[in-house]
Amino acid sequence: MATTTKLGLYYPVIATDGENFFNTDTMLRDNWVKLDALFHESTGHKHDGTAGNGPLIGTSSLAALAVTTAKLADLNVTAAKIASKTVGSAQIADGAATDTVIGNRSIDDTLVATSGADTPTRLWSKLAYLIKEITGKASWVTLPSINLETIFGWLNQNVRSTASPSFVRATLTQANGTAPLTVTSQTVVANLNADMVDGFQTALTSSLNTLAVRDGSANLTANRFISTSFPAAPFIVDSTAVNTNLNADMVDGFHFDQDLRMGSAVAFQAMTASFFASTASEGSPPFNVSSSALVTKLNADMVDNAHAKYGDDPNSILLRGASGEGVMNRLSLTIPNGPLAPMLVLSSTMVTNLNVEYHGGYSAGNATGQIPVSNGTVNNALNSDLLDGYHASDFNLKTDYVRQPGYGVPVLSSNAYFLTLNPAPAGGYVDGMAVAIKIPTTNPAASPTININGLGGKAIYSTSMAMGAGALVAGAIYTLRYSATGNGFYIQ
Repeated sequence: MATTTKLGLYYPVIATDGENFFNTDTMLRDNWVKLDALFHESTGHKHDGTAGNGPLIGTSSLAALAVTTAKLADLNVTAAKIASKTVGSAQIADGAATDTVIGNRSIDDTLVATSGADTPTRLWSKLAYLIKEITGKASWVTLPSINLETIFGWLNQNVRSTASPSFVRATLTQANGTAPLTVTSQTVVANLNADMVDGFQTALTSSLNTLAVRDGSANLTANRFISTSFPAAPFIVDSTAVNTNLNADMVDGFHFDQDLRMGSAVAFQAMTASFFASTASEGSPPFNVSSSALVTKLNADMVDNAHAKYGDDPNSILLRGASGEGVMNRLSLTIPNGPLAPMLVLSSTMVTNLNVEYHGGYSAGNATGQIPVSNGTVNNALNSDLLDGYHASDFNLKTDYVRQPGYGVPVLSSNAYFLTLNPAPAGGYVDGMAVAIKIPTTNPAASPTININGLGGKAIYSTSMAMGAGALVAGAIYTLRYSATGNGFYIQ
């Protein structure tokens, strides 16, 4: 350990103290005490010329920096210096502010006019802005197409003296009861939007005393339509869509209370009723149906003289249970032997007590070409699809390097060991992953690393300390386990 030449602070010497030497008491606490004493406000560092306190600063040292009257003399502001700048009565006499004195000025007609005093140039600019706004032109110097005198003349003219006067808006102040204007022509005035027609306003709804207006779909809305046409049809309907809630007095000339049984067999396309009662005698069908379309929600007591039953009742239609299951004594499948299976099974659940003759086309037995029966003899080369209900893909022990370490001999490059495992680790480096390696060459430098299957180099530690040079001996086998917290492999 040594001290600095100026302040005498302690510091380690690697040649004698080593790389890992650090005395906290001396190099921290003692150094802080020395610094505190050296810079103390009353007893610390002074510029008095003594050793360790810096050069002396005296009167002579400060003399060159003194601020004196002589140094400020050149900066004094005197009457003589501002005489040429003085504005007197002669300079502001009548007519003194000539064009030559004022000089040229540029007008900015974008300067918005505001009240209050301002410089002449800004006032002129504000006036230019007002001119531009009045004329409506892009610039204040652009002449308007119509001047105020012309407009005033138009306003004083009798509008009736012009065959077709044009104006933006006309306000008619005639009192209610007298027409505000008289129109002789019956020609349609295009785009004229009037508030009323013949004293009535229009409405999309069925409001009273209003003119009916078609909506965006050309539909009319009213409380009631009254037709005075007879015997001609009161209206013509092109659509065949059902008119909901339409209550007609007759349908095809028949009233609702008329007897539809006028014929022996009444034919109709569609009829709606809460209940139909047939008085046809046994042996005659109650009605004939030409259509084969499905009648939704029709609940019949029988189908082809058979009732639907859940269970194994004879002469009945199979009714599935709440889980979709069917119950029967026996199922006969008459499909002949060939490429089509007699049934398709989607579930892999075992069917208890199901006794089949073949499995996969083979019968049970201990002869050649048969499925072996359990007799205590090991069946070599047996290739089974499942083992205890699991496929081979469910067994991933080879890639699980947490449960069992991988092993290999890495290749050393510089100070890094490169190892290739087969199969490669699933998911990269995971916490707890372990490998056993046989060192091909002793590590040449401190802090060696290992890179597995190109996942990136990770430091190798001995417990919690970095490895020194020569720590990994050639020919030795080391078991390393990865720590996600330490971001490296630790020798076990």
